[in-house]
Amino acid sequence: MIKLPIVSDCSVKQCSFNHDGCNAAAMTMGTEGCTTFVALDVKGGAAHGSAQVGACQRTDCAHNDHLECSANAVEVGKDTAQCLTFTAA
Repeated sequence: MIKLPIVSDCSVKQCSFNHDGCNAAAMTMGTEGCTTFVALDVKGGAAHGSAQVGACQRTDCAHNDHLECSANAVEVGKDTAQCLTFTAA
């Protein structure tokens, strides 16, 4: 089984997957932020423990390895659900 980086922290309270941490099974980091982000009146996902980063579209990030994140863990924040772990390549 491939070990994917966990979402260690998400401070985006408007996201329906964020209730006491990210509860999406997996998330995708896009060029403008988390593309799994959704703002609805219902809470989504299940208590999986910690979400994992399934794919990354930030080709300018040092952690991007063939569109997969190689960081140990990822933090997501700001109003636009940006990757706070981003490091310029």
